[in-house]
Amino acid sequence: MIDVTNFHVAWEHILYRRFTNVIDINSRLPKPIFINTLGKSQVAKRLGMRTDIVIEDASKNLLIVLDAKYYEATSIENSPGWSDLVKQFFYEKALEELSEFSDYTIKNGLIFPGKTNVFTEIRMQDQKNSTYLDEKFPPIKCMYCNPFEILQDYLNGKKVCISELITH
Repeated sequence: MIDVTNFHVAWEHILYRRFTNVIDINSRLPKPIFINTLGKSQVAKRLGMRTDIVIEDASKNLLIVLDAKYYEATSIENSPGWSDLVKQFFYEKALEELSEFSDYTIKNGLIFPGKTNVFTEIRMQDQKNSTYLDEKFPPIKCMYCNPFEILQDYLNGKKVCISELITH
C-alpha cells in the first residue's frame, strides 16, 4: 500500500506512459499575448494551453487529445465542469491551426479512474430543438480505467494503443 498526496499528478503520469504514440505538442500551442496601452506586448507563458496527453495515429491522420481526470464521474454532480469542456474544445481548435495537422481528424476524450463506464460521451445540445451541435462542438468521449489495472500495466511496461478505443 502506498500513499500519494497528489493523485492527479501520478494519474496523469501513469496514463501518459501507458499509451503508444504519445506526442508532446504543448510548446507549439498558441499562447496569449497581453498588449498594454503603449502597444508593447508580453507573452503570458504561464497561461498557455497545456494538454495532458496527445496521441498521434499517423496511419489514420488522427490526433486524440486526452484529459486525465482524477474524479469518478458517476453522476452529473461529480463530472467535468464547464471549464473542463471548454478547454477540450479549445485544444481541438488550437490543433486545427497547426499546419502539420491540417489534414488530420482531431478527437477529444476524458479519462476517469473507475471500474464502471457511466457516461460514453459528452455532447452539446441546442435547447430550442434538442439537436446536437456536433459540427461546432464535437463530442468528447468518456473512458473509465481501473487505476489498479493501469498501475499494473505501468509497472510491467505494458503499452496500449488507444486510437481504436476512442474512434468507436
